[in-house]
Amino acid sequence: MTSEIIILSSLTFFTSAFTAIVGAGGGLVLLTLLPQWLAPAVIIPVHGVVQLFSNLSRAYFMKNSIDRSVIPLFIVGCTTGAIAGGLILKQISLEYIPLIMGIYVLLNLWCKPAMKLFSQVESLFLLGAIQGSIGLFIGAPGPLIISAMKKKYSNHQQLVATTAIFTAFSHMTKLVIYILLGFAFINYLPLITFMIIAAIAGSYVGKKLQGKANIKYLSVVLSIILTFLAFRMIFTALNL
Repeated sequence: MTSEIIILSSLTFFTSAFTAIVGAGGGLVLLTLLPQWLAPAVIIPVHGVVQLFSNLSRAYFMKNSIDRSVIPLFIVGCTTGAIAGGLILKQISLEYIPLIMGIYVLLNLWCKPAMKLFSQVESLFLLGAIQGSIGLFIGAPGPLIISAMKKKYSNHQQLVATTAIFTAFSHMTKLVIYILLGFAFINYLPLITFMIIAAIAGSYVGKKLQGKANIKYLSVVLSIILTFLAFRMIFTALNL
């Protein structure tokens, strides 16, 4: 368990820093790596706790850039979506989570029509509902929201800070749903604690590195890594 804590905390630090620099993607990388160490039923809840603090810390470090006017409507939509998604989640086996995540990652990366469809969504309520519902199954819908919000904010820092608040709230609602479904977070407290510390540290370092990294280059590297990890999750889930 000690080695797992060290490895997953290190991965959390680097992926949290990556998200702070680019705006999205780090949480998705972490999510695709977790099946190597955690059981399918544990992945989304543990990832959700860590990402909640990762996004809250990123929002705090960039608090002056947050567009607070858009938050209330998003929260209403996110809460509604989480409730609806929770009713569906209750009916399916969590063993299918890695398969669902792998398919989502590939669609997110390579299905341009789907991404274009999301980018055209302008309703904050609908965006919240999407993030609140599908986040229960795929864990990291942040890239979808980023694609939709890019046309609203030309300022990169405002985009990163505002979507951090959105994503934090979606993780919060997700955790409430998993608690209601009986997930025992206390059993994973040591791991979660160290990963949270690493996430906050990563957000701080990433904020300091903003503007000093080639975002386009990092995005290409991210796509390659995620594609490999997504296929690995799908093959493992299907026992291929």
